[in-house]
Amino acid sequence: MKKFAFLMILAVGLSSCSLFDVDVDTNVDGLLSIDVEEGMAKGTAERTHFRDFVSITPDSDEINDYRDRINGVGINNVTATVASVSKEDVVIYQDSKVIISADGKKDAVYILEKDWPIEIDNTFPLYDQEDFYSEIAAILEDLETFEITMDGYSSQSGVLITIKFNIEAKISGSIF
Repeated sequence: MKKFAFLMILAVGLSSCSLFDVDVDTNVDGLLSIDVEEGMAKGTAERTHFRDFVSITPDSDEINDYRDRINGVGINNVTATVASVSKEDVVIYQDSKVIISADGKKDAVYILEKDWPIEIDNTFPLYDQEDFYSEIAAILEDLETFEITMDGYSSQSGVLITIKFNIEAKISGSIF
C-alpha cells in the first residue's frame, strides 16, 4: 500500500505542468534600411521626413523548439544600433517614432525622447514607455511576422541609414 501511495504521489507530481515548463532567453532582430530621400526644396534639407519598415519573422533554434507550446513572452530589453550611415553629422530628431506592429494586435509605439546622433555602432536603448514592452510581448506571443517601422525626421536628406533592432525576450513554454 505504501508503494502504491508513493507511486500515486510521484505520478501526480510528474504530471504537474510546472515541472515541464521552461523559460528560454532569445533575441529577435532585424535590419531596417532607411532612405531619407533628397528634399525637393533646399529649405527641407534641415528636417526631412522619412518612413521605412522591415518585416521580421521570429526564427531561431530556441523559438522553433517551443513554437507550438508557448505559454507567454516577456521582453527584457529593446535596442537600436546604427549599422551603417552614408553621410556624417546625421541626426534623427526627438519625437520620431519606432512602431512595432502585427495584424490584429495593438501597435507598440516608442517616441524618441531625445535626438539620436547617427554614427556607426551608436546604440540606443528603447525603454518601456507607456506599455511598450507588454505590447511587444503580445505581438511576439504568436511568433508570426511583424513589422518595425521608423517614422520621423532626419537632419539631412539624401542619406541611407541601416539600424539593427534587437529585442531580447524570454519565452515561457512547455517541453511537452
